Amino acid sequence: MKVQTRIRFSIVVPIFNEEGSAKRLYIGLTQVMRALGQPYEIVFVDDGSTDCSPAILGDIQEADSCVRIVTLRRNLGKPRH
Repeated sequence: MKVQTRIRFSIVVPIFNEEGSAKRLYIGLTQVMRALGQPYEIVFVDDGSTDCSPAILGDIQEADSCVRIVTLRRNLGKPRH
């Protein structure tokens, strides 16, 4: 039976057409979080990307159980004040 570990840190990362930087960002975040030695998750929120970002994030998620992906159907952008 797998023992559940309580997540100590959740890092939420908004993504919109970041195919050139998503993997580098993921690598940097995981290096820092692994060095802390605490349970964590990285939640990528894809804000309707139209480039290869969703596929890149999918590959990352398949390789790392600490990664979650939230996919929005269309770009919602920043809220306007």
